[in-house]
Parts: sequence; C-alpha cells; structure tokens
Amino acid sequence: MERTSGGDGGAPPRRATGRGLIDDLPCPVLTLAKDGRLRFANAAATALLGLSAADVGRNLLERLGVDAADRRRIERRSALLTARRAVTVRIWLATADAGRRVLVWRVGCRYDRRGRLIGFMALGDADSMRRGPERRSSLAEQRLAHVAPPPDWFWRSDRGHRFDCPSERIEALTGVPRAGLSGRMHPPVMTAGLPPEIVARQRLVRVSGRPVFAEDGGFLGYRGVGWEGDGQEAAAERVRFLVRHDPLTGLVNRQALGESLAAALEAAKQGGGGVALFALDLEDFKRVNDSYGHRIGDLLLQQAAARLGRCVAGHDTVARLGGDEFAVVMPLAKPTKAIALAAGERIAERLREPFGIDGHEIHCGVRIGITLSPLHGHKVEALLHQADLALHEAKRHDQRHCMFGVELSAATQRRKSIEDALRRALERDEMSLVLQPQFAVRSQRLIGCEALLRWRHGRPDEIGPGVFVPIAEETGLIVAFGSWILEAACRLAAGWWRGGTGPRIAVNLSPVQFWNRDLCREVEQALAAAKLPPRALELEITEGVLMRDTQSAAETLNKLNELGVAIALDDFGTGYSSLSYLKRFPIHRLKIDQTFIRDLDHDADDRQIAKAIIGLGHSLNLEVVAEGVETERHLAFLDDLDCDVAQGYFFSPPIRVEAFKAALDSGQWRGREPARPCGSFAASAPAHCQSDTPMRANGHGS
Repeated sequence: MERTSGGDGGAPPRRATGRGLIDDLPCPVLTLAKDGRLRFANAAATALLGLSAADVGRNLLERLGVDAADRRRIERRSALLTARRAVTVRIWLATADAGRRVLVWRVGCRYDRRGRLIGFMALGDADSMRRGPERRSSLAEQRLAHVAPPPDWFWRSDRGHRFDCPSERIEALTGVPRAGLSGRMHPPVMTAGLPPEIVARQRLVRVSGRPVFAEDGGFLGYRGVGWEGDGQEAAAERVRFLVRHDPLTGLVNRQALGESLAAALEAAKQGGGGVALFALDLEDFKRVNDSYGHRIGDLLLQQAAARLGRCVAGHDTVARLGGDEFAVVMPLAKPTKAIALAAGERIAERLREPFGIDGHEIHCGVRIGITLSPLHGHKVEALLHQADLALHEAKRHDQRHCMFGVELSAATQRRKSIEDALRRALERDEMSLVLQPQFAVRSQRLIGCEALLRWRHGRPDEIGPGVFVPIAEETGLIVAFGSWILEAACRLAAGWWRGGTGPRIAVNLSPVQFWNRDLCREVEQALAAAKLPPRALELEITEGVLMRDTQSAAETLNKLNELGVAIALDDFGTGYSSLSYLKRFPIHRLKIDQTFIRDLDHDADDRQIAKAIIGLGHSLNLEVVAEGVETERHLAFLDDLDCDVAQGYFFSPPIRVEAFKAALDSGQWRGREPARPCGSFAASAPAHCQSDTPMRANGHGS
C-alpha cells in the first residue's frame, strides 16, 4: 500500500489515486488479498477496528482475534463467493467497552482486467457495532450485490429518489457541484441512481445499487457505487454480466444458478445443514401479456424479481430461468420438509399480492416446486430436475407448491418427458397427418376425410394422441399444433381440388385454438396460401366450446361462415346438447359420437338416440355424419334411417397421406351399388395403415 503525504502515521495509508475518496465514506471499507491478508482500510474501518499501518499484510481475522470456530464458519461462507458476487459475513468481536458485539460485512470479489480473482472487498455497517447483536445491520438488509473493484464514486438517495450525500468524484464526472446534486431526483426507474447530468453527457459508467429497507420492512431509499471506464472496458463488463445474468431482471441466469447451487451444496457439506431449491412459475402470465401487452409483462417480471429478492435472505440466490420461470437457492441450517414448505408458502404469499403497474392492478399467482438436499440427493442436475418435476406436479393439481418425492418420479417424469419432447416436435418435423375417409352411406362414394394428428417421436414406448393431445392442451402447445394441422390440411386438399372439385377435408379445432383471437385470420391465410376454395374445408368443434361464451362463440362462427368454410358439431349427444346451439349458431353438420354407433346391433337405447339425432339434423337441414361404423349391420341400420355420411373401420382405418392419395388416384372410392356395403379397403389396406389404433382425444384422435 502507498502512503499519502500528510496522512496519519498510525493508520493504514491511503492510496494517492482512486482510493482516497473511500475515506470520505461513513461506512467501513476493507480490501483483502485472496488469502485474507489486509491490503487497505479506510478511515472508518481503521477507527472501528483499531487498525494501524503495521496491520497491512496480516491475516485480518487473526488480527481481530476471531476465534477458530468463527474463522471456520466465515471461511465456509466464503465458498459461496465462487458462484456469487457478494455474501454477508457476521463477525463477533470482544471489546473492552461494549463486550461481545457483532459487525456485519458485505463481502464481494475483486477481479483484474482479465477476469482473474485478485481478492475481496468488504463493506461494513458501523452502526451494527454500537447496536449489538440484538439488532441486525441495515447494510445486511439492503443486499448490496455486485461488489467489484474499488469504485470511483458512491451515492445514496432517499425514499423520494432524491440524492443524499453524493461523493466528490461525481463532481468531476458530471461537472455539477455536490451541493447542486443533493436533493435532486434521479429517474425512479433507474435503481442505480444515475443523475440526469450523466445521461445527458453520455459518459460511459458502470453503476450498481440496491434498495435499503428498515428493520420493519419500510423502504428507505437506495445506496450504490459507480465506476467510469472507456468504451472497451464498459463493453467487456457488459459481456461478462450477460454471460451470467438475465438482461431484463438483472438476476442470475440458469448457468450461474447451477454454479451457485453447487457452491451452496459444497458449503452445506462442509458445515452441515442443507439446501432447498425452489422452481417457480408465474400463474396466468400469458394472460397478462395477451391482455396488457408485452411491455406490461416485462414490468411484471421485473417487479416479481424484485419482490423475490426482498422475501429471501441475503445469502440466498434468486435466478430467472427464462419466460416466467424463476428459481431460488436457499441454504438451510436445518434442512427439514416443514421448514422448506414454510419458506415456499412465504414466497407464494408474497407473489400472490397484487402488482401495481401503470395504473393496473394485476393479480398473478405462482406455482412452486421444491426439492431438498440432502434428503433428495447432492447432485446439481438431479436437484434441478426434481424441482422441475415438483413444479410440474403443482401446476397439474392446481397447488401453490409441491415437494418432490419418490412417488412423483415415475408417472410425473414420463409426463414431463413427453411435454419436453412435444415442445421440440414441430421444429424436429416429427408431426404428421393421417386421414380417415368419409363415405356417403347410400352410394358409398368418397366425399371427404378427417385429418388426424400423429407424432413420430422415435421413442420405444407408444404415445398415441390420447396421451399427448391432453398434454398439449394443458400446456398451450395445441395452438401451434392446430395451426400446423390447418396449414398442412389445406395444402393437401389443394392438390385434390385443382380441377375445381374434390373431397373435402375436416380439421378439428381444440377449445384452446378456437378461443385464439387470431383464429379467423389464420384460417383465411391458410386457405389463401394453399389456394384452396373455402368450401373444401370443414372445421369441427365440440359442444363444450359453445358453452364457455355463447356470444363470442357466435361471433367467431359467423366470421368463419362468412369465409365460406363449413362448421361441424363433433361428438353430438355426449355433452350438454341443446337445440339452441343448432338454432343460434351457423352449424352445417352433426357428427354422432361413436359411443352411440358401437352398440347399435344390440342396444335399443343407442338405436333410438341415433334415430333421434338423424331426425333432428334433417329437420334443421343439417347433414348427419356417423362415426365409428365398424360392421355391415351398423351401415345397414344407418342406411335405413337415411344417415348421410359414415366413417369408421368398416370402410377404412386412418391411413397415411400417401396411401390416401394412391387410393384416390386409382378410383378405388368412386362408389358401389347401394345394396352391397363394402369393406374391401380395410382388408386390403397396407399393414402400416391397419396398425393405427382407433383413438379420439379432444378432437385430434381417430
């Protein structure tokens, strides 16, 4: 260390450049080498700890007389610095006048220009020495993170965002006297507190700051530090920051979370205790984006991040993993389920409080998955996966939080694995269509087909639409899948309609897709892109869609009807069937659910239900389609009742597009004598066609 002229010979010397300003601070500041040796102490630290120039180069903890047990505890805490920019350290000291007192320090890493660790900087709270252990330091409460190499200037603002006690270095930076800055407001959105003068002069600076709270939780203002550097240095610092942090919220990212979790696990292993890991997902965040726009959504994420930071301890890690997903690493002295669940409940309660953003009161709850080390293991990747599984289970069962357990691992892991694979299915080109032909009952002539979704996932286990479609519905992926089906179906049918006529193609609309506000535009664009006449397309919906909001449903269906596409009411008779639907909405076809067709041979009730639906449809000038026709007797009965159209395994199972085209081109489905039902195609269909399992799931099965 260098000595400045005129300095106090009994105190550690002040550095002539860069560090002299630190002596103006009322809080104690220390810099230490990597091995804990003292390198610099400002005037406040010197007076507080009774240091002198002879102490430079000595191990600080030994010099202060910290006992061996406390030194080991502090060294364990320092292990966290490998993955965090700052940690809180408490040192108990014995003084002659005040007895045993606690001093709280915020310790951060110092790096050289190449990013190599060269030591530590510690900021202490002088008031904590006088107040004693019964009251914690305000500095510990403010969580001043990102402590870096010695700053050029320090700042503080009150709860009204007005500057209070800016340091001398700001005068040189802004050209404005300190007296002129005191009491001036800085932009509230800038928690780092850059004054307008800095912004106006476009100086390249780095700032860091955090809110300060009183012991009762009241907001006091902000404190922070700043550095001035050249453009290259600022750019390099920005790159280093973005490697480990989320640019929107400033929280650490997934990579840094793993490092922090590893450090916390190592510290727990050395000193006992454990670690709780929380995976969080904001509830209804998509609704906020859709209703208020992405700018409000971003502000919500920022407020949620700040709220998370305030409801955890200073040594905990809060991370944003992407989208509306967050995570918290929480070291626990007693790693019990009860303590972890209680912590999860506190976080959930805090985030469920309404957010005030731009005059809007936004309610956005949270789902939390919890895993606990050492109870559930010590491996970083395993714990991250377990927390994700527990979160998934909490969302499925509409719970605030869920603790990972062995009972979750089998079914939940499979479902989560399917969900993860589904998210990549479209980009990997794993989705395909199969087509189930539809025939006129009387002439047995092909009149159309229903497009059904299949997943070529390459997994050893069978995953049919009855499994993956409900998962796609719950996760919202069905909207993307529905758009893909619509576009693919229109392209297919366009090839059949080049001569102006051809078989129509039916596409199922899921409830989620139907209520997408862009549905009508998507349908219009798909028809235009494929150059397909609207009359060639049929859209199938279920009765449940109409029950949610009859007025909005009527508006959407009328717009689709104006486009010229046909609307079919699928699974008619299985829901809350109502004549008002058929009278109020532009419905063109009724589809009798296969549950009423399957037992026509021997169930008189099913025969009466089928007869009633066919009669009702015809009385309203609607075409009636029977699903699940599997026998000649089924077809004969439907023929007697003048049913219009039939589909099912008696004619053909769902077949691949290539097989459908081949049969269409060969004229295999031109119609036969009405007196003799045909079942020849099902018998002669290729083996890969016959293997498709007849299955319906939310309108996307067969």
